[in-house]
Amino acid sequence: MPEASLRTSPSMRYDAIHKWVRRHKEKVGICSQCGVGYAGSPFHTEWANISGIYRRELDDYIELCKSCHFKLDYPDGHPNQFKPK
Repeated sequence: MPEASLRTSPSMRYDAIHKWVRRHKEKVGICSQCGVGYAGSPFHTEWANISGIYRRELDDYIELCKSCHFKLDYPDGHPNQFKPK
Protein backbone atom coordinates (compact mmCIF):
# COMPACT_ATOMS: atom_id res chain seq x y z
CA MET A 1 0.00 0.00 0.00
CA PRO A 2 1.44 3.41 -0.91
CA GLU A 3 2.75 5.44 2.00
CA ALA A 4 0.30 8.31 1.41
CA SER A 5 -2.71 6.00 1.73
CA LEU A 6 -1.47 4.81 5.12
CA ARG A 7 -1.79 8.34 6.47
CA THR A 8 -5.43 8.81 5.45
CA SER A 9 -8.55 7.36 6.96
CA PRO A 10 -10.85 5.08 4.94
CA SER A 11 -13.51 7.81 4.71
CA MET A 12 -10.94 10.28 3.32
CA ARG A 13 -9.92 7.75 0.65
CA TYR A 14 -13.60 7.04 -0.13
CA ASP A 15 -14.34 10.75 -0.59
CA ALA A 16 -11.20 11.31 -2.67
CA ILE A 17 -11.99 8.42 -5.01
CA HIS A 18 -15.57 9.60 -5.54
CA LYS A 19 -14.32 13.12 -6.26
CA TRP A 20 -11.85 11.63 -8.77
CA VAL A 21 -14.66 9.68 -10.49
CA ARG A 22 -16.79 12.84 -10.75
CA ARG A 23 -13.87 14.67 -12.40
CA HIS A 24 -13.09 11.90 -14.91
CA LYS A 25 -16.47 10.41 -15.82
CA GLU A 26 -19.38 12.34 -17.28
CA LYS A 27 -22.96 11.67 -16.20
CA VAL A 28 -25.79 11.52 -18.73
CA GLY A 29 -28.66 11.64 -16.24
CA ILE A 30 -29.96 8.14 -17.02
CA CYS A 31 -29.87 5.21 -14.60
CA SER A 32 -27.79 2.32 -15.98
CA GLN A 33 -29.95 -0.21 -14.14
CA CYS A 34 -33.61 0.77 -14.69
CA GLY A 35 -33.18 3.26 -17.54
CA VAL A 36 -35.08 6.04 -15.82
CA GLY A 37 -33.98 9.39 -17.20
CA TYR A 38 -34.13 12.76 -15.56
CA ALA A 39 -34.55 15.07 -18.55
CA GLY A 40 -30.80 15.26 -19.07
CA SER A 41 -30.18 16.32 -15.50
CA PRO A 42 -27.13 14.55 -14.07
CA PHE A 43 -27.98 15.84 -10.59
CA HIS A 44 -30.52 13.08 -9.93
CA THR A 45 -28.15 10.16 -10.50
CA GLU A 46 -25.14 8.99 -8.48
CA TRP A 47 -21.94 7.13 -9.16
CA ALA A 48 -22.15 3.66 -7.67
CA ASN A 49 -19.18 1.38 -7.09
CA ILE A 50 -19.83 -2.05 -8.63
CA SER A 51 -17.23 -4.26 -6.93
CA GLY A 52 -17.32 -2.80 -3.43
CA ILE A 53 -13.57 -2.25 -3.64
CA TYR A 54 -12.91 1.48 -3.84
CA ARG A 55 -10.14 2.05 -6.34
CA ARG A 56 -9.38 4.44 -9.17
CA GLU A 57 -10.90 2.32 -11.91
CA LEU A 58 -13.54 4.17 -13.96
CA ASP A 59 -15.10 0.95 -15.26
CA ASP A 60 -15.91 -0.01 -11.66
CA TYR A 61 -18.49 2.80 -11.36
CA ILE A 62 -21.94 3.05 -12.95
CA GLU A 63 -24.51 5.81 -12.99
CA LEU A 64 -27.61 4.89 -10.98
CA CYS A 65 -30.72 6.59 -9.64
CA LYS A 66 -30.95 6.71 -5.84
CA SER A 67 -33.34 3.74 -5.72
CA CYS A 68 -31.13 1.43 -7.79
CA HIS A 69 -28.01 2.59 -5.93
CA PHE A 70 -29.65 1.65 -2.61
CA LYS A 71 -30.63 -1.78 -4.01
CA LEU A 72 -27.05 -2.37 -5.19
CA ASP A 73 -25.53 -1.40 -1.84
CA TYR A 74 -28.18 -3.14 0.29
CA PRO A 75 -29.61 -6.14 -1.60
CA ASP A 76 -31.53 -7.32 1.49
CA GLY A 77 -33.21 -3.90 1.75
CA HIS A 78 -31.69 -2.98 5.11
CA PRO A 79 -28.68 -0.70 5.55
CA ASN A 80 -25.97 -2.29 7.64
CA GLN A 81 -24.79 0.29 10.15
CA PHE A 82 -21.32 -1.30 10.11
CA LYS A 83 -20.81 -1.06 6.35
CA PRO A 84 -17.66 1.03 5.75
CA LYS A 85 -18.03 4.20 3.74
